[in-house]
Amino acid sequence: MIPMRIHSLLLTTLLALALPACGGGSADPDNTDGGGGHTHSAPHAEVGGMLVELGDHIAQLEIVPDPSTGEVRLFFWDGHAESPVRLAQPSFVAHVTVPDGNGLIELSMAAQASTLTGETVGDSAEFRAQDDRLKDVQEFQMVVKGVTVMGAAFEKVSISYPH
Repeated sequence: MIPMRIHSLLLTTLLALALPACGGGSADPDNTDGGGGHTHSAPHAEVGGMLVELGDHIAQLEIVPDPSTGEVRLFFWDGHAESPVRLAQPSFVAHVTVPDGNGLIELSMAAQASTLTGETVGDSAEFRAQDDRLKDVQEFQMVVKGVTVMGAAFEKVSISYPH
């Protein structure tokens, strides 16, 4: 049995270590959000992935465009961008506007099944769409329509790629 004083000290130490991990302030010199908060790294940053926070740290949406093919992939992650979050919906719509004036491009983002992760359409964290008008496009605006993530509904998620 652990004496009460040691138990209390252990609990206080663990709490002190856990709070800075995801509280408002950050002593991280790489934190560039300017708001005194903290940032998370996009899991696919090496291929252009960029995170967009959903709600007040409810989840993260990662956008990964491929200008060579015109494909856009969206991944949904937990609030720390560490664990995938599967969505029940098989698809949703995203509207893209590019600076060259190609007009509004409507993408039907389809859930991706994966035998590796066991994901199926209707139980997936990855969504994809492709449009030739997005080939060679390096920057764009996107509005994701109607997604439900971890029980929270998001109607119009605005993304400016890249920040």
